[in-house]
Amino acid sequence: GNTVEEFSITHEKLIHVVLVSEDLQEFQHLHPTLNTETGVFTLENLTFKTNGTHYLYANFIAPDNMELPEERATVLATNILTVGTEKPQQPQPRQKDLADKTVDGFDVRLEKDGGPASPIFAQEETNLTLTVHKGAQQPAALEPYLGELGHLVVIKQDTHDYIHAHPIRTEEASQVHFTVPFPDTGVYTLFFEFQVDGVVRMVSYVVEVAANTSQNNQLKNATVDHHGHE
Repeated sequence: GNTVEEFSITHEKLIHVVLVSEDLQEFQHLHPTLNTETGVFTLENLTFKTNGTHYLYANFIAPDNMELPEERATVLATNILTVGTEKPQQPQPRQKDLADKTVDGFDVRLEKDGGPASPIFAQEETNLTLTVHKGAQQPAALEPYLGELGHLVVIKQDTHDYIHAHPIRTEEASQVHFTVPFPDTGVYTLFFEFQVDGVVRMVSYVVEVAANTSQNNQLKNATVDHHGHE
């Protein structure tokens, strides 16, 4: 098709590129440079930390969709095979991990509906809260990063489906709230980015999403009641 040469700004940039390794251990959030004459974006000084397959996601708003809200931005996905001297090992799946994280002296806690032991169900919106402290439980003063106090990228482990969750704006300077619609059962990795003192940091978590059996039973019972049989 024709080259797209006009874009709308989304989260302070024309385009956002997320790059992850196949095992979801590597994560990069990048912003390519646009050549306004050719409409070509270039990622400069891109460095792959590991060999093997990487997934690249480009998030942007094209001319035909400029009236859409930012959460409706177009996402394109492709695969990249990096060149290495050694054959990459088979990626090991990440295991469920909701533990508190520490990065550069900042402690980050993930909380979800119903507490850490409660399940997350597919095809339901799940409320997640990320809280950041500096040192001895002193609330961190989060700064706007790309127009928000935090960003959450969610990627499914087996299919590498991509979700960019948008925060719910509140007055709390150390917390960021998200509502995530997990579309299917499986294991998902959550990459949370935040900024303090002009430095962007990232932590990640792994959650398991289950089927809502009670919801399925309700649908089944409704079908039986309506038709008189299965």
